[in-house]
Amino acid sequence: MMGEVFEGERGRYEVLGALGEGGMGATFVVRAEATGERLAAKVLRMDRVDDWKAVELFEREAKVLAGLDHPRIPKVVDTFRADGGTRLGLVQTLVNGRTLQSHLDEHRSVSAGELVDWLRQGLELLAFLHGRVPPVVHRDVTPRNLLVADGQLWLVDFGAVKTALSGQATVHTAVGTFGYMPPEQIMGQAGPGADMYALGVTFVALAAGLEPGRLPLDGDSGRIDVRRAVGDATGLPGAVVDVLEAMTRPGLGQRLVDAREALARLSREPEAASPARTGKAPARRVKVRHLLGAALLCWVVGAYAAQRWPGEGEVGALGGWFSGHPRLVSAVTGALWGDYAATLGPNYVRAVAFGPDGRTLVSAATDDVLAWDVEGERVDAVVEAFEDQGGWGVQWLGFSGDGRSVVVATAEDARVVDVQGWTERARVAVRDLSGDVLSYAWRPTFLDGVAAADGGARVAWAVDATVLVVDPLAGRVVRKVPTGGQDGAALGARGERLVVWRHREWATYEAATSTVTVWDVATGLEVTRFLAPKRVQSLAMTDDGARLVVVDSAGLAVWDAQQGTPLRAIPTTPPGYDQARVALSPDGRLAATPRDGGVRVFALDSGEQVAAFGVRPRGYFVWDVDAMTFAPDGRTLATAATDQVVRLWRVPEAGAVSR
Repeated sequence: MMGEVFEGERGRYEVLGALGEGGMGATFVVRAEATGERLAAKVLRMDRVDDWKAVELFEREAKVLAGLDHPRIPKVVDTFRADGGTRLGLVQTLVNGRTLQSHLDEHRSVSAGELVDWLRQGLELLAFLHGRVPPVVHRDVTPRNLLVADGQLWLVDFGAVKTALSGQATVHTAVGTFGYMPPEQIMGQAGPGADMYALGVTFVALAAGLEPGRLPLDGDSGRIDVRRAVGDATGLPGAVVDVLEAMTRPGLGQRLVDAREALARLSREPEAASPARTGKAPARRVKVRHLLGAALLCWVVGAYAAQRWPGEGEVGALGGWFSGHPRLVSAVTGALWGDYAATLGPNYVRAVAFGPDGRTLVSAATDDVLAWDVEGERVDAVVEAFEDQGGWGVQWLGFSGDGRSVVVATAEDARVVDVQGWTERARVAVRDLSGDVLSYAWRPTFLDGVAAADGGARVAWAVDATVLVVDPLAGRVVRKVPTGGQDGAALGARGERLVVWRHREWATYEAATSTVTVWDVATGLEVTRFLAPKRVQSLAMTDDGARLVVVDSAGLAVWDAQQGTPLRAIPTTPPGYDQARVALSPDGRLAATPRDGGVRVFALDSGEQVAAFGVRPRGYFVWDVDAMTFAPDGRTLATAATDQVVRLWRVPEAGAVSR
């Protein structure tokens, strides 16, 4: 091995000696032939790898390190393959220092000043990593991976690193070192809080001169008894002991997880002495700017509390100011004066869909798609990220009929994402499927999507005077329907029907009418056609294909989809253009439609209102509903409004009536 030369992408590196060796690889000191600089080469031997996860972690380490620029984190200089690809390697900065583990192994005492200085440097490193977008989680912060060189604390060995909310977020792998891992990391759910816990345990162990397994525990809570472990001999300031105690709490909700907050606590000065008892406290004039600041703070806190406070019938909320789709600046400005687009563009939620079991929900915003654990109200994975296509982004998403895939449709394509692993499997572009129908003078218009009876999905686009019905899983056009033009269309009956409407000439809005045509997708033949006496704004068809629910200028109207005859009119507050939507329960008995800054739910058989959710302003402003869908059991309704939060509502039985 001595004298061996690695051929990298940017140069050649001669092996000078070994630094360490493990079961699947080794680390060497190498010299760059071009510059003579001494570096470290980390090599993974593929013939010793018995789990592909090791390769994934190695490649992830190289990728993450290449994107980090910090004076106390090794920089990746080059990568290489040796022996025909049987060995993978990365070349990085060589750190000549002693690990903190050496202090434990050699029972070397560490002064209070050194401990505080190194702790501060460690928190600065974590603040840098966790401040990345998305946050970088090391997952193995231990004394072996913390080195001191010339008084500077370095963090090395990023082999267990991950980026929070990455596509691998649902792959729960317990990576780390026992004794330094908090409970959630052992369960494979490490976040920035896990790094904070590990750093805290590291410095408690260092101060006590004991390995984690020998640290005293509190008998009631099971946490590390920091004060008993550290004792008075170390001379650590009380503020430092308080921070270490907060960092090592087992419960994530009680733990200090913000490195910047920890640094602030370490820097906090003791309160100034109070005025002498014999003297008089100096009078202070309250300045106008202080009053205005207090009023503004109360306004923001009130708006945040109003957003988090559940409304009547609300059983859950996915996302908020600090999680999910909302962008914090947009959320704050929206709370202050009602305009979520006043500063930065808001991440409006465009579509929501439940999985077949009702425990998973996917939501699509302007430029990203998230998969949620409904019961835990947390993000399981970022399914896909999209460029904001002219301010529209994702137009529709839904699960395939068999529940194994999610289809994400934009104005120009549909992407198929496997639920297992949340990775993109296929992409279908409308222009590639349109043939001679689409000239380059025309841009396709997205119409609708639906889970299909055959276990797949159907998506429809308008291309000039033709509607293309596409099976994105198979990557083919199911039917080209020559409609002659349309103002809107919807798929129904689990992809077996296409409904198209077109406005007729009208002198006034009140006198407007629309022609509605129902097509059979399998045959391409017209099933029925009828004249709606009001201007159609939106519609939906029940899964059995029996009924159409039309949103028109008077409210809701229920039609027989086979005969083209009216069944029932449900007068409601006339919707605005942006509120012209309707969602049907899977059994076809309920219809939800946005009204008055909320959603009203009607029973189609009786026309009675069974529920009204969030119809009054929440906080200080009315939020318009942008997307909604029923859960498979029809008892939960998910809505997404202007505040970019997905809310869950409990729907009463169809026989109940709510005013």
